[in-house]
Amino acid sequence: MRNFILTVIAMGLLSFMATITHHPTSIITHHPSPITQYPSPITPKYIPQRGDFTFKTRVCVIDDGEGMVRYDTIVTYLTDAREHTDTFISWALPLDTGYWEKNAIGQIKEEDFNFDGFPDLQIGLGPFNSYGNYTYDVFFWNESQHKFVRNESFNRAEMYSPEVFEDEKIIMSIWRLGNEMEVKKFRWEGDSLVEFFRDSFRYGEDDEE
Repeated sequence: MRNFILTVIAMGLLSFMATITHHPTSIITHHPSPITQYPSPITPKYIPQRGDFTFKTRVCVIDDGEGMVRYDTIVTYLTDAREHTDTFISWALPLDTGYWEKNAIGQIKEEDFNFDGFPDLQIGLGPFNSYGNYTYDVFFWNESQHKFVRNESFNRAEMYSPEVFEDEKIIMSIWRLGNEMEVKKFRWEGDSLVEFFRDSFRYGEDDEE
């Protein structure tokens, strides 16, 4: 009898286990795909070169309120290859526009004034008198700074109608008033412009002799 009861219990347990047994469910763990980190492209800093620049000028006048209009300032626009524009302000000789013609005020020239191999920027300020004696504002190209700068030594020099002689590395100034003429010559000593020659004479003296 005891064996019969144990057999019944065993069969009941097997039947119960068969009821609750099921196939295991697969557990899928999702891992995000690794994101490849690419270095962002670095745009190199733009460094202006001398040949990148274009120039233009605008001449401004003032009215004294009494009908006298005079040349006043010259605005120079310097535009690089990235279309970035800087401005320089120069002061024109205060010429009466009713009497004087423009006479190269705001005229742009490019010459190597300091003989470093790079053309500098020359802006006409106007003639000093009816004989000419043209004056200029000059901005020097600085290759280490990659920009145009002023040179105070050049600004202090009294120079008229300057002529640049690259072979001799000198700058000559010519002043004329009537038949009187004065010639000065300058050369660079470091960053300083030094006058080393001056002579005055009457225009046409040799013809009179």
